[in-house]
Amino acid sequence: MAVKNGAIPLTVEGIRRALQEGKSEEARRRYIESLREEVERYERRYRMRSASVRQALRNKKIRETLGVVEWVDAYETLLSLSNGKQARLERSRRLPSRSPARAR
Repeated sequence: MAVKNGAIPLTVEGIRRALQEGKSEEARRRYIESLREEVERYERRYRMRSASVRQALRNKKIRETLGVVEWVDAYETLLSLSNGKQARLERSRRLPSRSPARAR
């Protein structure tokens, strides 16, 4: 995994690394900073504040692309972590599990 200037990339691997190193306050700070940089890149690219993205999607001012979804995710993660919440990986309840369904 490529790391530039100690920043942890916003990828599943980056998130896992951040969680493994999460016991360190310095690692948490670096991860939050990498999220902040990612969010700022999207804001420059789309010339829009992150707080306005959801409304722009509802009003169809921007299309829901993979980049926009990643932007929203990075922004919401940044807000959560900046407010003191802990990072964690979860399996979405909407996605089917890989285990076969149990017959009743």
